[in-house]
Amino acid sequence: MNSHLTLALVVCTASIVQAQQGPVTYTVTTQLDIELPPELADMQDQFPSEQVTERILLIDESASSMRAVPTDDSAQRQRGFQNADEQDVQVVFRDSGADGDEQTHVDLATGVITEKRSFLGRAFRVVGERPDVPWRLTGERSEFLGYPCQQAVAQVDSMTVEAWFTTEIPAPVGPDVYGGLPGAILVLAAGDRTFEATGVDLSPLAPGAIELPTRGDEVTREEFAAIVEERIRDLETTGLSTTTSRDGTRRTTRVFRTNRN
Repeated sequence: MNSHLTLALVVCTASIVQAQQGPVTYTVTTQLDIELPPELADMQDQFPSEQVTERILLIDESASSMRAVPTDDSAQRQRGFQNADEQDVQVVFRDSGADGDEQTHVDLATGVITEKRSFLGRAFRVVGERPDVPWRLTGERSEFLGYPCQQAVAQVDSMTVEAWFTTEIPAPVGPDVYGGLPGAILVLAAGDRTFEATGVDLSPLAPGAIELPTRGDEVTREEFAAIVEERIRDLETTGLSTTTSRDGTRRTTRVFRTNRN
């Protein structure tokens, strides 16, 4: 991190109590690279190449909280198809960030992130420090939703992260686990996922609007990733499908990985 950005972050931290608050709404686009077994190869062109959801980021002087925008439409995560054998196949995409009940809470004073996550019916609280993203200002400027923005980029492992943030919302917040810049991130591209702000409402939040997740088994990020990977391996070993009879129709439910960058 360069000295100019470090100075800006110090100034931002000192003035965080004066930051405006309110909700920021994002459209989230995730590119999907779905692994299909050979017996479903004929259905490849029926699967979506991307998933589009909406998230809302709540901001106040001490914390931020991101969650899905409530919707009754489950088509993004569950779709029905019919394969060459005329079997009715119900496909469920398991993207651990797509569940409508999930939440990412960031304590702005301590940098502690508490994520409410779920996987195959089990609830978790994933607790850890906000990742130390090595942001670098590029000098590029643009405008989003009427806010002047600056570009920052970072290399996180093998992934390039690009952010556009505005100092007119002087809070070091952003979508997902990203933040730490001297202003709110309105556009973020990280691997196969892009967040783009579609609305900003800097009006006071209702008391208690931002809550710290308290339900679920507490685990670290590493422990949660290991639990998910182990469960997926178990499903792959025992078979990812269960077949039931419904109205005389053979229905197969399968769970698929999506390759993530």
